[in-house]
Amino acid sequence: MNSWFVMISKKLINGFLLLVLFTAVVPCLAVRTNFIGTGDAHDWCDAASWDNDIPGADDEASVQGDGTLIIDTGCRPTVGLLRGPGRAAGHTTLTIRDELTVAGSDWRAGYFGEGTLNVEPGAVITVNSRIYAGFFGTLHMNMTGGSIYTPGYLQFATGDSDAAFDCNMMDGSISSDTHMYLGTKGDCTVNMTGGQISTPSGMHVFMGFETGTSILTVDGGTVSVGNTLRMADGGSTAILNILSGSVSSSSLYVAHHDGGSATVNVSGGVLSASSGGTGLFGVSTAAINMTGGEFNVSGTFELSKTAGSTAQVNLDGGVMMLGSLTVNDGGLIDIGQGVLKIGGNVVSTVNSYINSGKIIGYGGYGSLSVVFDGQYTVATAGCYSPPGDLNGDCLINYVDFTIFAWDWLNN
Repeated sequence: MNSWFVMISKKLINGFLLLVLFTAVVPCLAVRTNFIGTGDAHDWCDAASWDNDIPGADDEASVQGDGTLIIDTGCRPTVGLLRGPGRAAGHTTLTIRDELTVAGSDWRAGYFGEGTLNVEPGAVITVNSRIYAGFFGTLHMNMTGGSIYTPGYLQFATGDSDAAFDCNMMDGSISSDTHMYLGTKGDCTVNMTGGQISTPSGMHVFMGFETGTSILTVDGGTVSVGNTLRMADGGSTAILNILSGSVSSSSLYVAHHDGGSATVNVSGGVLSASSGGTGLFGVSTAAINMTGGEFNVSGTFELSKTAGSTAQVNLDGGVMMLGSLTVNDGGLIDIGQGVLKIGGNVVSTVNSYINSGKIIGYGGYGSLSVVFDGQYTVATAGCYSPPGDLNGDCLINYVDFTIFAWDWLNN
């Protein structure tokens, strides 16, 4: 009996020692401190702005309720966790003009609430885990300078279909060392007139991942994707508008996955990739509309790769320059005032697409010319005015209706 008692006692003692040792290495949970200001211009580095003192490197900072909190020049906080702006009720604004570091975990802005984030010149935001912007809530962001960086994922409009994120980006930079999601389940809208959005080599940018609508408008600035720009995964919708500036990626896939719907509108600037196509995985819908600018793919661009997918290119202006072109069933290129250029002498291939109705001019009312200029096969279209085209631009639209209405009213 004594030996059994001694053995059990030793096990209990050893177990207790192990528990003590294990407990000793587990870090203390962060203290949560809440922003309690209302109205404008509350200083982050003022203890009066918080209900439990200024949050530190092991604390959770919760930017919630109503009011504006400012990280001004000279205030350079480091926190363990960051929730907000926009947590639960109220509409909180966070304005950042200096360094902010989230050292322990992630940052969730628009966290089950609504908030506004102003990133201004001088801001240097570093989040050591990952960033969720519009996480089961709504975040409005205005970026006039500064930088946002995380080595982890950066996800906009995530959590559920009610999540939302919108951003006006005039300057500054947004970057991550892994994938970036411009909309995962909710709606995401990013308007760029300057600045840079980037991922490094091997990392994707997703425009729409499961549901919702992702809209990226580039009217200045640059988007640089280290791997693939994937538009419309799952049942999402993705719209890319390029007016000026540039968007570049290793690969470009328009309507990437089953159920996806994607549109690219280029009126200026440059869209470039090494390879790409539409309808990569599953039945999807894609459209590429060009009225100006450049669409450059140095390798092969394949339309409607998956059977049942549809893809239409409306080349009403600008230049589409491809290393090579494959047009499968469901794919169509309609050349108007734009120019299609394909590397090498592939006149016979282009003519075969014309004969099969996969390349047309002016909606079928134009005449097509295909020549090899010594470097590229160049396809252009001439115009035969269809019935109802009253101004001779080979299009029947509101302009023709206006001419008709004026004539009818005046004659």
